[in-house]
Amino acid sequence: MSKRPVDIIVFDGLHPPSFTHKFWKSNGLSAVLVFGKPLKWVKGAARVGWKVTSVPLTHAALGGVTDWRGNLSFAFRPQPGTAADVCSFLFEPVGVQAFLSQLVNQTAKGGVMCPPPSAGAVDVATDQVSLERIQAPDSRFVLPSVFTKTGFVRRKLTSQERLLALDFPSTASGSLTEAACTALVGMIRTPVKAVVQVGEQLDFHMQSLVVVSAGQGIKRSAPGSALGSESPSPPKRR
Repeated sequence: MSKRPVDIIVFDGLHPPSFTHKFWKSNGLSAVLVFGKPLKWVKGAARVGWKVTSVPLTHAALGGVTDWRGNLSFAFRPQPGTAADVCSFLFEPVGVQAFLSQLVNQTAKGGVMCPPPSAGAVDVATDQVSLERIQAPDSRFVLPSVFTKTGFVRRKLTSQERLLALDFPSTASGSLTEAACTALVGMIRTPVKAVVQVGEQLDFHMQSLVVVSAGQGIKRSAPGSALGSESPSPPKRR
C-alpha cells in the first residue's frame, strides 16, 4: 500500500482489511469505496468511528452497454470537513443506455456477412451485451458494416472495441499495443463509468485517490483528474 497519505481508496475486485486492522487509522483517509458484495469486512465499523452504506449499481443506468450489475459499499468517517460530507448520495439512472452498435468501427475489416439481426438474439449489438462475452476474446457478434450488402457481419471485437464497451477512453488506449489492450480488458472488473460516476458524485473533493484492483496493483490518480483520463502504462500482471 502507498506510504503517502491519501483521501480516498477504491477497492475493485478486492476487499479491504477488517476494521480491526490499522489501515482504518491511516492519517487523512476519509472514505473507502468497495465494488463488490458487502462481506465480513463491514463488521465493526462503528466501533472504530466509521460508517458503511451500500447501493446497487448497473452499467445500463450509467449509460453503459453491458449487463454488469454490482454493488458499491461506501465507508466514511462521519465528521465535518472531509470528503464524506458530499457522499450521502443514492445512485439513480444518470444516462441513456448505450448499445454496442454505437461503439464499434463499421469500417473494420473481417468477419462473415450475415443477415440483419433478429430481436432478442444474444449476440446482437443493439441489445444489452453480456460482460463475460465482451471479455472473452473469441466471442463473435452481429455488427454493422459498410462493406456488406446486408449491412451486417458476424465478427470478433477488436481489443479497442472491447475496451470502449468497458468505457475505457480511446484517447487513453490509443497508444497501447494490441497485447496491452487485451491484457487490460481482462483486468477491468468494474466498468469504468461506474468508477467515474463515484468520482463525479463526490465532485472530486479529495486530495488524492488510490485504486486497488485485482490483477492491476495500485493506480494513483492526480488530484482533480477524472479516473482513466490519463494514458496508462502497459498493464502488468502480478
